[in-house]
Amino acid sequence: MYRLSLYIARQLAAPYAFVLLALISLIIVIPSLRLIDVVLSKGLSLEAFVGLLIAYAPRDLAFALPFLVFLATASAYGRLSLDSELVALQATGRSDLQLMMPALAFAALAGVAALVLETWLAPAGYQRYREQIQEIRSSYANLLPQEAAFLSPVQGVTVFVRERESDGTLRGLLIHDGRDPARSVSIVAREGQSEFGGGLPRFVVYDGSRHEMGPDRVRIHSLSFNRYVFEVAAEDRSSGPRRERSAAERTLWELLDPPPDTSASVRRQFGAEAQRRLQAPFFLLLMALAGVTPFLLKHRFREHPLRPLLSASIAAVALEVLFVATPWAYASFPVLVPISYGALITAIALMLAAAHLHDVRRRSLLFSRGGA
Repeated sequence: MYRLSLYIARQLAAPYAFVLLALISLIIVIPSLRLIDVVLSKGLSLEAFVGLLIAYAPRDLAFALPFLVFLATASAYGRLSLDSELVALQATGRSDLQLMMPALAFAALAGVAALVLETWLAPAGYQRYREQIQEIRSSYANLLPQEAAFLSPVQGVTVFVRERESDGTLRGLLIHDGRDPARSVSIVAREGQSEFGGGLPRFVVYDGSRHEMGPDRVRIHSLSFNRYVFEVAAEDRSSGPRRERSAAERTLWELLDPPPDTSASVRRQFGAEAQRRLQAPFFLLLMALAGVTPFLLKHRFREHPLRPLLSASIAAVALEVLFVATPWAYASFPVLVPISYGALITAIALMLAAAHLHDVRRRSLLFSRGGA
């Protein structure tokens, strides 16, 4: 039994590693697409960009784990079925439950990983990601003018630099300040420099002109200068509204025990997210069973060799949709929470019972043939 489980586990290891690497690649690419706007408009450094990807990765990995379990399990058992190894193992008297055990063990390990991700790593990483994004969008110290690019250090201010020398001299500057709805100011200068004082950028420009348009949008007041200083006003962050962390940024303990001043609707959202995280291991177990059961029951589908894979894929997609939709459903209908646990346990029991009944029928058929 041990050698059989070890053999199947080796067959599972390669698909799990391959699918995991593929998912990690997607986890790197998808957030990168989301951050393109920040990279282009804010001049984000490579170090900050990699830090954002690392902070966001646990959240994507937590959502990708169910498909990881299914794809790897279906791939391994599909190959064993295609090579008729499952039929040979069943012919030696191995039960379907014994053949399932390696996949269930992998699903259990993935369930532990899911709990670690959902309980701590994913919320902490996503909170850090949101805070860094907010800091990047509002911080001035990290916003350096880039060559031939329109940058927006703060909302309403646009800066364009045609060329930047190695000593920091900026040539061909255009600064547009449209924060005041009553007037807009445009500054064009031959050259200048960017300075930072107290975390705020200040552009010192030379040999240019300043153009101001009033609320009538008809008259333009122009002023030529030899030297002009454009300062960005500081934002009073302490007086501004404090950013409330979403349910995805809170740990499991914070979701189960929210602050006393939390509203009833937010409490329902927190409770729904907490139940989704607690049920993640059950979904992983169901995903593993969905990837294994159709191939073990392949004797019923001899006329359609691809039917086990098709039925497994349909079951996996349905489970993934349920997994993603559970927070909304639980928040809208809290009565579904206890029902869902019963449904999950019933579904797992039915799949295991189907495998057991298949064993009984197969052994009865072998016994009757042997007696004949």
